[in-house]
Amino acid sequence: MPIEEKDLKTILDDISYLIAARQEASVKAMLLSLRSEDIAQLINHLKNKEERLYVFKLLDTESASEVIMELDEVVREQLVDHLGMRELAELVDEMDSDDAADFVSELDEEVVDEVLENVEEEDREEVRQLLEHEEDTAGGIMALEIIAVNQSWTVDQVIQEIRRKADEVDDVYNVYVVDDEGKLVGFVTVKDLIIASGNTIVKTIMDRDVLSVPVTMDQEQVANFAKKYDLVSVP
Repeated sequence: MPIEEKDLKTILDDISYLIAARQEASVKAMLLSLRSEDIAQLINHLKNKEERLYVFKLLDTESASEVIMELDEVVREQLVDHLGMRELAELVDEMDSDDAADFVSELDEEVVDEVLENVEEEDREEVRQLLEHEEDTAGGIMALEIIAVNQSWTVDQVIQEIRRKADEVDDVYNVYVVDDEGKLVGFVTVKDLIIASGNTIVKTIMDRDVLSVPVTMDQEQVANFAKKYDLVSVP
């Protein structure tokens, strides 16, 4: 829920006063009490770019990477124009691959390569892969941070893989199952993994009725597809 208008005005007045007084610690303390969506709303409504940049640069990299994607496009562009290549690269490194690709696609063409050169190699390759797809297609909006396991794995192995990727994947509802050739053959829910014994082979408990879409499908069609079949994610 966004900050209510009366509360927003109070917070904006307080922030502007603290910025003018250069009370950095107090501004940081206020920001720590807010969610990324609320901080973005706050930055959007600050009175000038100097205040916006001041507040944004007080955020740690993880928070900044979330906040910048929540900002109004014109405000985001304003901040990007005042960030260095390394700062931009650090933001990209922190983002999920789909957000990172969206963010990079908005940058001026002449700086994209330089920014990506400062991004960790794995993240750089994922972003480049997503940028190859049209922006409004499934491929253009997909995230590469998923958990896929071989159908011959045991439940214990899958749970270890979930733990290993915990920092990369924000939400885990389903684990996708592939064969030895990497072909998608099914999925297993986290609930099923919790219930099953550790030595159970994933192939024996996976759901083979897996619904997927081509990377070229229009994003609106993907959304309608997910809604029709009540899906939280679409492989």
